[in-house]
Amino acid sequence: ESSTQMNELQEQQATYKTGVVSETDPNAVTARVRFEDLDGLETAMIPVGQRKTLEDKDYWMPDVGEHVACLMDANLEDGVILCAIYSRGVVPPITDPDKRHIRFKDGTSIEYDRRAHRLSIECVGDVEVIAQGDVTVQASGNADVQAGADARVSASGNAEMRANGFGQVVADGPLLIKSNSRLTLKGRRSQMDL
Repeated sequence: ESSTQMNELQEQQATYKTGVVSETDPNAVTARVRFEDLDGLETAMIPVGQRKTLEDKDYWMPDVGEHVACLMDANLEDGVILCAIYSRGVVPPITDPDKRHIRFKDGTSIEYDRRAHRLSIECVGDVEVIAQGDVTVQASGNADVQAGADARVSASGNAEMRANGFGQVVADGPLLIKSNSRLTLKGRRSQMDL
């Protein structure tokens, strides 16, 4: 009877395994993993672990060929992919313990350096910020916006640009200030309505 109980306990035990992703299903958020140390044995499609899935939702999928860490049942019939891991020939993009870094395949990266207190976002394409409410950008130091082509600020409501110190508008070419209503240039001592 004790051997039967032992077998039942063994069946309930989990085992840690590393393998290589051989197939993915992005819609079901599952993947198949091949274990090279077991002569290429492949799992069924097993879930890819996520940080949150109910009220807040997180999503990531490993790539085919990516090394992953898995938690499997004793018979390797069911399990979950816990995370991706670095392996021989695949080096991390940085090696600084003070930085949190994400680098995408196309070269876009997001990095925070807690020692330098610096957040860096480098995008090889467009950046879009959409808000259902207000957007506030505030800098204690200088704020510099540069555009390689046209720069445009549009507002369907009111728009205001304010400087508590020196303010200027500089154009290397023609400068157009346009109003479809009344244009007012206001100084400390005088005001001009156009």
